[in-house]
Amino acid sequence: MRSTALYFGSFNPVHYGHLAIAQYALTLPEIDEVWLVLSPQSPLKSENLLWDEQKRLQLLQTALIAIENIRICTIELEMSRPSYTIDTLNSLQMQYPEKTFVILMGADNLEHFEQWKSYKTILDTYRIYVYPRAGVVQNTLFEHPHICYLADAPLLPVSSTELRASIEN
Repeated sequence: MRSTALYFGSFNPVHYGHLAIAQYALTLPEIDEVWLVLSPQSPLKSENLLWDEQKRLQLLQTALIAIENIRICTIELEMSRPSYTIDTLNSLQMQYPEKTFVILMGADNLEHFEQWKSYKTILDTYRIYVYPRAGVVQNTLFEHPHICYLADAPLLPVSSTELRASIEN
């Protein structure tokens, strides 16, 4: 059965690295489509660094104009804040019971995964595809049977933090 990969992020701003990872995920035989889940506020990040969510949404829409099988999911914009991945997953599963969802995340997020609300439930319920990030050392979570490490995924030297700093300068 093919799956919908959920790629959560603030996309602050979206960049070619995000798109390259999403497009790479589409090459996996078990993934049919990728949804970029625009997160208004990560519970683990400072809100004062975020651009306006409507601006981030607009940039995502522009970035995806000519790309097939990747869409934007705005469910978290209507949820209470901060939004937690488990709540989003539960809501999406209720709205789309026919879909099989998997999670697409960077290895840097897996480093702090145990801080996430209900992380054990997420880990035991959903398959998680993890792409490499520079400087991240694999931990014991990488050994979980629901973790699929995408060793061949592109490792791109770009980050939203660096982009924001360049824009400010």
